[in-house]
Amino acid sequence: MNQETREIYGLYLRCFPGLYLDYEPFCRRLSLHSPATQRLLHREGDTLAGVCLTEPGAILLLCVDPRFRCQGIGSSLLQKAEELRREDGSLRLGLGSSYLFQGVPLLSEDMPGFFQRRGYEASWTSEDLTLKNPPIPAPPCPPDIHFRPATPGDFPALLAAVAQVEPGWVQYYQAPSTPILLACRDEEILGFTLFGPTDESFSHAPGTRMAAIGCVGVLPSARQQGIGLKMVETAAAQLLEQGAQELYIGYTHLSPWYARLGFRPRLRCWMGEKGMQK
Repeated sequence: MNQETREIYGLYLRCFPGLYLDYEPFCRRLSLHSPATQRLLHREGDTLAGVCLTEPGAILLLCVDPRFRCQGIGSSLLQKAEELRREDGSLRLGLGSSYLFQGVPLLSEDMPGFFQRRGYEASWTSEDLTLKNPPIPAPPCPPDIHFRPATPGDFPALLAAVAQVEPGWVQYYQAPSTPILLACRDEEILGFTLFGPTDESFSHAPGTRMAAIGCVGVLPSARQQGIGLKMVETAAAQLLEQGAQELYIGYTHLSPWYARLGFRPRLRCWMGEKGMQK
């Protein structure tokens, strides 16, 4: 199984050379060490020519070696994955997940077309963003706002604040893998973000020191005051000062807002999905 997993990783690198991930974070993001991730493989002789990774409700990865494209391999793998998902009762099938690609990477014009011709639709496009230079200074926010790291005593109020902004984020704040930066007025938590080093963001080359900012939120009652933008600027500046070479923000539809700090698009994903008929 380990050799097969290495082959899948090698195929990924051949298909997406500009979106580098080290081997272990690649495996983590696709749960490749878990039996819940089903593997559909196509070989040409001794070469792994195509792979489709799937779990209930999702196609996690579908890629075909550039040398073997336009031969029906991708279509066959996708059809087999759809049959598996019908058998387990999935009502909808999404392309991607929040772990590797959140949708179909828009690296060529035909990538969404392949799926559109097979009944997939998307209502929006997500973006991943990067920043390598110090952030553009944000406009001042109210002078009584201060930014500080979260402490264990903050968690009851923090989780309540996160639930107000986006209930789906609570799971990431309950057991965070990175530090948390808070925006506060006195002791009241008005904003929050996860920020810290990561090996799970796409880099341009091996060895790049990456850091990520994610799940940025401000309470509805405190918005339109510049608090969120100043909080992200503060987090970005700290990460670069700590040695990060590139900052990453994934899975967002707010790229014009982040662009005010200098973040630029790194990857766009077509958020396709399909209703499954039995």
